[in-house]
Amino acid sequence: MRGPADPARSFRWVVLGAATVAQMSFSAFTLGLPALTPAIRSHFHASIGATGAFLGVVSLGLAATLLPWGLVSDRVGERAVMTIGLLGASASLAIGAFSPSFLLLAVALCIAAALGACVNSAIGRTVLAWFPPEQRGFAYSIRQAGMMVAAAIAAATLPRVAGAHGLRTAILVLA
Repeated sequence: MRGPADPARSFRWVVLGAATVAQMSFSAFTLGLPALTPAIRSHFHASIGATGAFLGVVSLGLAATLLPWGLVSDRVGERAVMTIGLLGASASLAIGAFSPSFLLLAVALCIAAALGACVNSAIGRTVLAWFPPEQRGFAYSIRQAGMMVAAAIAAATLPRVAGAHGLRTAILVLA
């Protein structure tokens, strides 16, 4: 005879779902942005080298803040970190969409990546807190698969959005 279901046991899957959606939104930006390379080059009349450096600032912003976000996650919790970081990243992307120059857009993307990096640290902490060791590999796999799905969707749709409505709209979609 089975006892009543533990609500926390089933709720962890809801938490993982919400965290995965958060990770997917950030991954659409970081992994989908390269699909906009032709639109970026055309819009700003940029060279391939300049565009490569431009896209590199996203990784720079992300790498520079992973450790601090991990420390903040440990102090204030993953929910607050993801909320603040992702809202900030979204705002930075929205502001960047209206940037009049290549350089200002690059700065906005770097800031968006720095803020959005919160997701990587916070989700790791979420999985460790909500899942027993024998389920963590599976939980992390769901998160990783979500990242790749988001990248594929972004790569398939962003160039079409940029072609039909312009680079600004495509960046706003990422925001």
